[in-house]
Amino acid sequence: MRKWVTFFLSILLLWACSNKKDVVLNAQNAISVDTISTPSLKIQPLYNQTPPKIWKLIHTQLELSFNYQKEEVNGMAVLTLRPYFYRQNSLTLDAKSFDFQSILLIEPDSSARKLTYDYNGKKLEIKDLGKYYLKTDTLKLKIKYTAKPTEIKDEGGKAITGAQGLYFINPRGKESNMPTQIWTQGETEYSSCWFPTLDEPNQKTTQEIAVTVPEEYVSLSNGILEFSTENPNGTRTDYWSQSKAHSPYLAMLAIGKFAVVEGPDWRGKKVNYYVEEKYKEDAPFIFKNTHEMMEFYSNLLGVEYPWAKYSQVVVRNFVSGAMENTSATLHGEFVQRHKRELIDYNPEATIAHELFHQWFGDLVSCESWANLPLNEAFATYGEFLWQEYKYGEDEAAYQLKNKLEGYLRESKVKREEWVRFDYQSKDDMFDGHTYSKGARILHMLRTYSGDSAFFQTLNLYLTRYAHGSAEMHQLRLLFEEVTGQDYNWFFDQWAYRSGHPVLNINHSYDSISGNLKLVVKQNQDLVKFPLYQIPFSLEIHGKTGINRYELWLKNEINEYVFTLGEKPILVDFDAEKYILCEKTETKTEREWIYQYENITQYLARYEAIEAIGRNTSISAAGRKTLFKALSDPHFSIRNLALNASHEIEKLNSSDFEAKLTSMWKTDENSKIRAKALRLLVHSFHPKEVRQFVQSSLSDTSYYVISSALDLLAKYDSVSAVVFASQLEGLENDELKFTIATIYSKYGKKSQAGYFSKLEMEVGGYAKVRLIYPYKNFVLRLKDDQVSTDGILLLTKIQSESPFIWVRRAAIDALVEIEDLYLTEKANLEEQKLQQTGNGQAQNIIAKRLDKVTFILDFIDTKFKELEKTETDQGILDAIYKED
Repeated sequence: MRKWVTFFLSILLLWACSNKKDVVLNAQNAISVDTISTPSLKIQPLYNQTPPKIWKLIHTQLELSFNYQKEEVNGMAVLTLRPYFYRQNSLTLDAKSFDFQSILLIEPDSSARKLTYDYNGKKLEIKDLGKYYLKTDTLKLKIKYTAKPTEIKDEGGKAITGAQGLYFINPRGKESNMPTQIWTQGETEYSSCWFPTLDEPNQKTTQEIAVTVPEEYVSLSNGILEFSTENPNGTRTDYWSQSKAHSPYLAMLAIGKFAVVEGPDWRGKKVNYYVEEKYKEDAPFIFKNTHEMMEFYSNLLGVEYPWAKYSQVVVRNFVSGAMENTSATLHGEFVQRHKRELIDYNPEATIAHELFHQWFGDLVSCESWANLPLNEAFATYGEFLWQEYKYGEDEAAYQLKNKLEGYLRESKVKREEWVRFDYQSKDDMFDGHTYSKGARILHMLRTYSGDSAFFQTLNLYLTRYAHGSAEMHQLRLLFEEVTGQDYNWFFDQWAYRSGHPVLNINHSYDSISGNLKLVVKQNQDLVKFPLYQIPFSLEIHGKTGINRYELWLKNEINEYVFTLGEKPILVDFDAEKYILCEKTETKTEREWIYQYENITQYLARYEAIEAIGRNTSISAAGRKTLFKALSDPHFSIRNLALNASHEIEKLNSSDFEAKLTSMWKTDENSKIRAKALRLLVHSFHPKEVRQFVQSSLSDTSYYVISSALDLLAKYDSVSAVVFASQLEGLENDELKFTIATIYSKYGKKSQAGYFSKLEMEVGGYAKVRLIYPYKNFVLRLKDDQVSTDGILLLTKIQSESPFIWVRRAAIDALVEIEDLYLTEKANLEEQKLQQTGNGQAQNIIAKRLDKVTFILDFIDTKFKELEKTETDQGILDAIYKED
């Protein structure tokens, strides 16, 4: 059979060669054939190609209104397109879960012709446009439709947990403490859940959206609000215009009762914030550095913020962290904090990340999801750039260290190429390799090339591909164009191969020859991962000064010999501390001490204290260095030193107690103040914990207050309940849940009302955090009234929540309460049998049985009510698991 196939292919090839002038290979003239199977030792690996451009999307015009009861979008779309290169007579659009009322072709004279189409629930296929369109022709379609995003069953992935594109939040007003909102999440290819489009990142379109909303609601979209019109039926239509082209996944809407806080204009462009009314006064503090960020990034990149305005909106129940929609970033509710809460939970890194996306991702988009690092690695590195500028090198290096640690943790379970074409799902690209490893790769690229070349290349990238898309190879070529140097070696090992270097670093000094030998071995699996080429700086510290060398790491075992004439005090490999790697360095405690006390760079200090602290036999000099680190400029190093508190205490317990007291009262970082308090109580004052906690309740930080309260509960539960009751009115979720946990363990029946109050105050995902302590409270008290109230409240949560995991948690709690009473019923029935002949005892047992049976019947009734509305089979199975 294989011979016949070979013969047939040979004849076909000869024919093709003789007729090659007339053959054009493209998707439009591909021939469908039966699959030919041939035995092979290898098969082609999975390859996700860049989406082919058959048509070019030029302009998108939408008219939208919403059916809140049915959770549907009523839309009219006018799409303007042009063949990309080859002539076309057909068109396929992305449109997920639509009903179409009409599809019309608008002729040049404005007349309309009805088109026939096929639709499979995801793709709208128009097979005959009536003629062939050339790349110089324009096609205009008018599509009337209803989109039903809630009918989409794809649940998304780990990073973007929904795939509906457009979300109705509490549309019928059933859920307590949850505003009614509509918002969109287009990444990756979910904009086609609410309007028909070519839903690919390498498409670019200008956009107009006329959105009709109830007059009490505010709308936000890309671009400029041109004008609004009031309608006779109590609605308003807002007209939004995005005149600069962007990718369809960046189209956005947010609708709800938002307070709109106007910031000062930035270079004549509007900057504003959309938040819930109770956060109106806090918005200028949440987003306080937005203007300075816009100025900094514009100057650094040499490209002014490219869009007509910049808005930021905070929504409930967002399916991702935040989304960089063009000119209108959408944030999850974690960003929405009161001013005092920002002491502990500042969302500034997220705000910087999404703003940097307005250049990297929005102005220039990755041309395929395989090239997502061009969006996300740059945005993550944008966080570093802002922190470096605003807060200094220590804070920036700390954040970059965290990125490395996050990637290395992920690398224990998977190692992927930075740019990868073999992903199983687009969502796989949203991981620590793309974000965290990517930021570290960019930092290496910047360090190697130098600031001037790095930022000049970024400027060229943004200007050359503005309002277009790019791939990683193009970034490499731009670095080569700017510097005149070859960068293929760098991109090959870091962008297109997986893994990272694992380095073992040793040095030895020969006092006879005066030679220092440094040996660096690459220990990664060289069958799976590359043998890296890495330029690095080496500093050798001696009594007479510091010698610096610029070297390359290229081989599996790398040996370097230096004639010194004196024994070095410190051999500092990778003096820049820029290499993305795992490393093991052999240094004495004395060397680590010297490193901490003489090298000011953050990572050098951090590595030294980490190494000294984990030593199993720390000397007095090491303890003195750890004590000195309690005053380090950066909180993370102070925290690292506190981890070795048991060693520092051995040095001088009274000095350590005084230092802890000072840190508890005055440290600028709330996490350090809370940790110092815990150590102070555990080590020195366990009997005076109540007084210490009482002093901490005046702290500005809710984190400190919450930690103090949790600490008190471990020593004095009665006092903890008293203090908790005094703090119930403070506006901080972390503190509220700490109080709920304390009540669940130690509270009395009088605290039951707190859980009902808390249920009214929290919404969305947060209700899960309420359910578990409340369930424990009910189970511990075993009070019929508390149980009955608990059944009602848990049933309410279950019936109202749109989230499966919230409903499941509520059902699990109800089942546990039911199990409590089923167990009691079985015990009572056994006792009744044992008390035969004792009428008085049987009467008491019978009365209790009646009460228990009543509660069980009550639970059963509620389960039957929930069964009528619940759609998730797993939850239904949990309700009747005993069957």
